[in-house]
Amino acid sequence: IQFTQIGSEEGKVKVRATALSKQIVQGYYDLIKSLKLNPVAMDSNANGIEKLMQGCKEINGEAKSDKPFVILDFSGSGSVIHALNHGSVQISRYTALGLDDMNEYISSKVNSFGEKVDYLGSLDFNREEESEIKFHALNFMDQWCSEIQKVIKFILLRMDDHDLSHVYLTGDACSIPGIERVIGERVFSKTEIL
Repeated sequence: IQFTQIGSEEGKVKVRATALSKQIVQGYYDLIKSLKLNPVAMDSNANGIEKLMQGCKEINGEAKSDKPFVILDFSGSGSVIHALNHGSVQISRYTALGLDDMNEYISSKVNSFGEKVDYLGSLDFNREEESEIKFHALNFMDQWCSEIQKVIKFILLRMDDHDLSHVYLTGDACSIPGIERVIGERVFSKTEIL
């Protein structure tokens, strides 16, 4: 367990606590060793993101805003939302919905035989024409973004500044053309791929 002070006000100290179970750490260690690599250090995602963001003055070529922003890691097995304010990760939340779930959802709607097919490789939200795959992907995104929006609201209520400047998208989802526009429209915030 690691504690980091992220602020203080009127006799109270705000801290971020990072806790990893021994099993998770051991799992990462065993994976690194099985790849015949020599582990030197391990860090939590939130701590790594904070270190990266503290030293940068620009994000995607624009001056970094003083307002809170979110880094949203949308990957295969789930999504992690990191809310940053004043150079510190204020809160991180994990949701189990990821790209694997999107593909499974599309497959359950399109494929009546239950075969495993990768529908995400052909998905392009920038294409004008509608397709059955795009229709079901947008339905999934409505559900997924609703969950993300709830987490963002929860996060903003716990911050001094309740206005979000950006959502920055990372992870495997960045390979899907137009996904940042789809997310931005649904979470009501400027969204860019980091």
